[in-house]
Amino acid sequence: MSVVFKVNAWAVTNFVGRQGEVGTCVNDFTRPEGLNVCATVETVELAREIAASLPKSIKIQANVLNDREAGEKYGYLTLSIALKANGVNGGRNEAGIKRYRSLRKALAKHGHEITWVTPYRNSYPTEESFEAAIA
Repeated sequence: MSVVFKVNAWAVTNFVGRQGEVGTCVNDFTRPEGLNVCATVETVELAREIAASLPKSIKIQANVLNDREAGEKYGYLTLSIALKANGVNGGRNEAGIKRYRSLRKALAKHGHEITWVTPYRNSYPTEESFEAAIA
């Protein structure tokens, strides 16, 4: 069974302006901050089965998604990866980048699809622009 995984990655946003004044936010697409991956499937059991089929090092989680209005439950697969530089990782989160690449490889191996989504103003507009930022 092929599942569609939605992927969103976003960049660091910097505030430009003086304290106490109206400023603006500027997206720095050379500095990735994070990445979310999610997929919805028919049952939580199927979500657990898919999660178990992927390498444990990816750390994808299977959860229950409740539709309270319809009174139904679905399976939900989710993964969040921090990509932001900190004082320890030398300017880029190589472990996070490796997890993302391992996920892409594993999803392709199992015949799953990836759809790039851009819900935020600082979302990378395309997968190619994100790949360029982490290259």
